[in-house]
Amino acid sequence: MISRKLSFVTISILITISLMFWGVEKQIANASTLTSASKYTLSINGKKVNANVQVIKGRSYVPLRAITNKLGYTISYSLVDELDLYQYYEIDGASKRVTIWGNKNRGYSIIKRIGKEYSPDDIQIYDAKIKCVSETDLCELIKDIYEGPFVKNNTLYVPIRYMADAFSLNLTISNNIIHITK
Repeated sequence: MISRKLSFVTISILITISLMFWGVEKQIANASTLTSASKYTLSINGKKVNANVQVIKGRSYVPLRAITNKLGYTISYSLVDELDLYQYYEIDGASKRVTIWGNKNRGYSIIKRIGKEYSPDDIQIYDAKIKCVSETDLCELIKDIYEGPFVKNNTLYVPIRYMADAFSLNLTISNNIIHITK
């Protein structure tokens, strides 16, 4: 009898978790394919960059490596297991450090770091909004308002405006060219 109740509770919990996260991955994947902005090109410090610019809900996204490589910044990457697997990117460049971390279930955050270690003075450039079941670690991304980075075909796409803010870069758009300058 106790075993049967325990099995019922376990199945109920698994169904609840499945329903909570059902569609999150699909929504992010669909969002990443809404509009391919082939009409936009990217220019960094006056030089054209071969990058697949994506536009989603009016926001421009570019592959992280397209920006960092052209600016001479370095990226370190790790996969961290904390209740879920999180991707952790650390970008160093021009005496600035930016951290991007998250996953498809909880979204990604962008943090402008003040020093080498985490600090209360770090600046949150973008923070994914999530909702959680009370008194649990069961959380899901609030998809309707999410504007953060996403992964498509094993490439991290980042909102160009947030990255410009994080590295104090100048950003302008004219004649379908996104210009970034130091």
